[in-house]
Amino acid sequence: MFKIDKGMPVPDATWARREPVYPFSEMKVGDSFELREDDYAELRLVRQRLMNAAARYGRRHKMKFTTRRTAVNAVRIWRVK
Repeated sequence: MFKIDKGMPVPDATWARREPVYPFSEMKVGDSFELREDDYAELRLVRQRLMNAAARYGRRHKMKFTTRRTAVNAVRIWRVK
């Protein structure tokens, strides 16, 4: 069971800001960067995380990104809009 407390003040909301992992904010249209990973299975995870982060950032800032595998162990992402 839970004990219900009355009159407890709500603390102020605090947001911990993290440093960005990827340099999306610094990119101009046509700019790109490459990520390398030796393990193929890990490269797939890294690419998926990168695509998700780019899509999320792009929606918020009206930008578009695209990724391509550029080598067996590398992924490159471009800002296209």
